Amino acid sequence: MAIVVRRVRESDKDRVMAIAAKTWRGHDYIPRVWDEWLADNLGVFLALEVDGVVSALAKVTIQGPGEIWLEGLRVAWDMKGKGYGMMLNDYVLWYLKRLNPTQIAFVTADVSKASIHIGTKSGFVVVNEYIIYQGKPRRSLAQWDEGLVLEDISEVYDYIAESEELARLHGFITYGWSCRKMKRYLVEDFVGQGFAWGVRGDSGLRSLMLVHSSLYSRLLLVSFLAGEEGDFPHLFAMLYHSARKGGYKTVACFDALGKLAGLRRRLKLRRPWGFKSVILFSLPIFRWRENLPQFEGGASALEGEDV
Repeated sequence: MAIVVRRVRESDKDRVMAIAAKTWRGHDYIPRVWDEWLADNLGVFLALEVDGVVSALAKVTIQGPGEIWLEGLRVAWDMKGKGYGMMLNDYVLWYLKRLNPTQIAFVTADVSKASIHIGTKSGFVVVNEYIIYQGKPRRSLAQWDEGLVLEDISEVYDYIAESEELARLHGFITYGWSCRKMKRYLVEDFVGQGFAWGVRGDSGLRSLMLVHSSLYSRLLLVSFLAGEEGDFPHLFAMLYHSARKGGYKTVACFDALGKLAGLRRRLKLRRPWGFKSVILFSLPIFRWRENLPQFEGGASALEGEDV
């Protein structure tokens, strides 16, 4: 049996799409990011090939210096149960040596038992667990208030950095099915796009929402929400208005702090089908170094091109 790990190629597209077609009941996001992942020269899109057939996939994304995001771990349905997911994951963790990581993380749904098993066995620990709420951009809830748009980057950054919410989230904000540690340059992007909204009180900002636009999925997503529950309907009115104006089909929020549990009916939000939560895993760097898989000369059970 010949096992090779290599970069995904354009010629693999049909096989990759066939794998994606049987993932998440055909709702896998890989077809929408195929071109982007294939062209990513900073990270790497990997295939594990068994006797010439692509049998597993994995994507390494570099979010910033040393910040590694793992995604897209897939095993073909006709190859499941053979250990290829763990094998490719071990190779990825070995490959990360050249990237000098300071953070390694991924998310998966609570029903993805194989991904949870692979992550836990590799030393990853749970950081956050998110309940997802989704809604349609209803006209009845949409209302724009120019006074809620925030333009002072330092004001927004300081509010978030000092917030109890960010501390409880271990510094992560959400971008759909990925998370990033909050940095000032990320706040600059939100403010620059007009997607930082807040409600002020007598002593300054009282509540705040950051919003991320996911064009390929036509989704407008709440990346960060903090402050007083009574202010949230005003902020969600902005969200619904922006979604309608921008042609987005869905709004969503990843809620790890129970912020929306009491408001979801009023805001016409629902839980998605198929799973209960999304789990954020992180691999402590000391544990990664201690348990780094070994591949002699760049390979062991895996013999492939230098990726």
